[in-house]
Order: sequence, then structure tokens, then C-alpha cells
Amino acid sequence: MAASQPIDFRSDLLSRPTQAIISAMVRAMRRPAAFGLREDADQRELEERAALLLDKEDALLFATCTAANQAALAVLAPPGTAVATASDPHILTSEAGAHAALSGLTLKALAGGPAPALEEWTDVIDAATDELRMPIAAIVLENTHTRGGGVPLDADYTLGVLAHAHRRQLGSHLDGARLPNAALATGRTLAQLARGFDTVSMSLNKGLCAPVGAILAGSRELVGRATIMRQRLGGGIRPTAIIAAAGAAALKDMSPIASDHRRAKHLAELLAQVVGVEVAIPATNIVLLRLDALKLRADEFCRVLADHGLLALPFGTAVRFVTYHGLADEDVERAARVVAAAVENSRRS
Repeated sequence: MAASQPIDFRSDLLSRPTQAIISAMVRAMRRPAAFGLREDADQRELEERAALLLDKEDALLFATCTAANQAALAVLAPPGTAVATASDPHILTSEAGAHAALSGLTLKALAGGPAPALEEWTDVIDAATDELRMPIAAIVLENTHTRGGGVPLDADYTLGVLAHAHRRQLGSHLDGARLPNAALATGRTLAQLARGFDTVSMSLNKGLCAPVGAILAGSRELVGRATIMRQRLGGGIRPTAIIAAAGAAALKDMSPIASDHRRAKHLAELLAQVVGVEVAIPATNIVLLRLDALKLRADEFCRVLADHGLLALPFGTAVRFVTYHGLADEDVERAARVVAAAVENSRRS
């Protein structure tokens, strides 16, 4: 990025497509479009590849991971029931209350951060219900956990949670918007991280670099029902060739994610040298900068950064930086310099 342009670290939604993705999209634009909801050849290739990688019977293209999550909740839990999640899940903080508005569901978020103790899950799953109290119908885990700073959940932990859910015959959904990041961080395959879940969503943009799109995978029966829900949500987009071709190409090459993780670690190391701030070395591509010791508000600090050409996102009491394909090493270094200067100026004022 040119020095005169702002550097945008707000989200990996801003990832730039690789040349392979661009070429696939151009090829798709040049061939005749398909009419059916699942007729397009590129879409079939994408869905088959995604199902194989996640070790599920079927997969379905969605425009966004939010839509995929909501379709999953709709098919797993009937209206008037509750869904148990870890604290601060994306489905609660960032999906505009869709679970309640669209499916009549209540979310019960556990304490304990991205990975509550198994005992916490047991207490919620086994809680007594009667005619006056709604039952838990499903559980949702998020991997990586966005508001936890991109924390990956290992397969052993998720299998432990799922064992309790299966014992009670609850539905289970994995919000795997950044599942490829979790796979790289934990050394597990996508299939290993998705094992045991009834449904799994995964973004095709973000670290995978497609410009748009997401996948919902599961059994043929559940994906068939999700196809109807997708249509109700207005997500039966046609033609799909350009979006699907980009997604299929993205699944063939996940190598950009390693560079994202490397740059996030480098950024955290540089920020850790700034006196007065707190930052942990990230496992994936999300860096959380905490300003508690400086008594600075995250939203105000982000406005100061923006005035100096650095865009970051206030995340509660922290400031979030996300690395992605399209940022360079010099962008990371410039970002650290801007933060250091802003902190120094705050001390003087």
C-alpha cells in the first residue's frame, strides 16, 4: 500500500483475491450461466470439494457466513427453544438478532471465554426444564473465536463438548468462519475440527481470499432443509458461477493464511514494545491491543489512529487489528509506528 493511503486492519473481509481466484472468476464469466439453484458446474465443484474437506455428506454455497449460520440454527432448533454457546459468539454479537427475529430462538452464552470448561457445558445441557422453562435444543461453537482474539479451539476440546450434546441428542453447529486459520494454528485438518458437528459453516472470503461467499456443510438431509431456508433468506442467488469459481479456487490454495499469521505475530511483537499497552502474541491473524493501563477508550483511540492513516476496530475495551492477504510487512511496521506515536501523544496530553 502507498504511504499516502490509510492502512486498513479492521477485518480480513478486506482480503484481496489471489491471481488464481481472479483467473477462475474470469473463466466463469466467459461461459454460459446455469439456471438451477445447484446446477452450475463451478458451484457443484465448490460444494463437492467443501464437503470432502469437511468430511460431510453435502455442502451448500451461501452469500455470507451469517446467512449460513442462521440457516443452520433454523434447521437444528425449533422456535421457542434455546441454543447454548460460548461467551460473545458472532451469532450473538454481530448478526443483528437474527436467531430471534427469524427462528424464534434464544441464545444462552456461557461464561468462561471462547472455551468454557466442560463442566459449564454439562451444567447448561443437563439443566432441568419443565412447562415453564425453554429447553436447550442445540449448541454452537465458534472456531476461531473472533471476540476472543482469534483463539482456535482444538478438536479434542470440541469433541468433549459434543459428547455432552450428543448424550442429550442436541443439535450441534460449528461457526467455522475462520476454520482454516484454526486448522493451521492447531495442526489439525478441517475435517478433524469439524468432526461430530451436525452442520459447519466456513467463510470463503477472509483468509481464503475469495471476494464473497461461504459454505454450510452437513448431512444431505440437513443441507436439503438449509437450501429451503437459504431461499427464504433471499440467498438463492443466480447465476452463481463467478462466486462459486472464486470459492473453488480459494479452497485449492490456503497458503495465504500462513503469511497472515506471520504478520499478525510480527505486529503483536512490535506493539508489545510500546510502553503502557498490553498485547498477547496471537495464535492466528487477530491481534487485540488493550489500553487499560493508559485509561484510554478504544473507540477514541481508533479515531486518533484513523487521523494518522491507520484503521483499526474498537472491540469492547480493546483495539482489534486483523491481518489478511493484501497487507505487506511494511504496513505492519508502519502500523506499529503509528500506534507508538499515538500512545506517546496521549501521555503528553
